[in-house]
Amino acid sequence: MSEQRSPVRDAFRKYLLLLRLQFMTRFASLTPSAIRDAWKDKGRKKTVQTVAILFLIVYVACFVVFLEWKLTDALIMLGQPSLLISLSVMASMLFTLLYGIFYLMSSLYFNRDTALLAALPIRDR
Repeated sequence: MSEQRSPVRDAFRKYLLLLRLQFMTRFASLTPSAIRDAWKDKGRKKTVQTVAILFLIVYVACFVVFLEWKLTDALIMLGQPSLLISLSVMASMLFTLLYGIFYLMSSLYFNRDTALLAALPIRDR
């Protein structure tokens, strides 16, 4: 008995292949030899950049904690401390949406492999 392939399953398989290709191109420079060569070439500059990025991450985390702390005090004075969770979730969703749009634009439209992906043999439906 021959099994027919589901169009959804084929589409999902093609999607996974494309996702794998994007992961491979995105993280191709994270091989151990490439990281070792980058540290040899730009050791001091790379260290300064890493420290600066870690400092910015800690700074932003402290700012968010301080902002939530002050917001909690204000909401307690208004008698609505349960709104903090809702406001935090809404703020994180808005943050994800805004940064997701810019990431999507850079990933799909300003990427170097767009010409490669456009040349792939894709059949019409």
